[in-house]
Amino acid sequence: MISKIYKAIDNKGNYTKAILSLKEGNRIDLKVNFKDYELNILNSESIYSGMKKLHKKLDEDGIKLLCNCFRYDVRGTGMSVQMSGGVSAYKFTLGEEIPTILNILDSIEDASAIATLDEQEKYFLKWLESINKSKI
Repeated sequence: MISKIYKAIDNKGNYTKAILSLKEGNRIDLKVNFKDYELNILNSESIYSGMKKLHKKLDEDGIKLLCNCFRYDVRGTGMSVQMSGGVSAYKFTLGEEIPTILNILDSIEDASAIATLDEQEKYFLKWLESINKSKI
């Protein structure tokens, strides 16, 4: 079992410490807890898919976890997930065709980089548009 400590922002805007526990096997189980909050994501295909399920639920509860997987400019693809066991994803920069690879479990300090899943999707579409414009 792997445990990581992150900064989190609760649904009242308060900073707190959150613990993410990850159990690897044939399937992935994730658990996050802090204060009086606990969430379990069970039986995911990969670490990345489990983190996305976790992200969706935390979005619904108004909670932000300060880690790379929750950044507005990060997205996994089949290849990045498959080649890394689900811990790598791409960081996209507007106008740049080649994204950088990062570890989705690394913590970050910049709370303004954290986004909802919908905001991540909108940014990705904006990125696609930005690289298509550069080819014209």
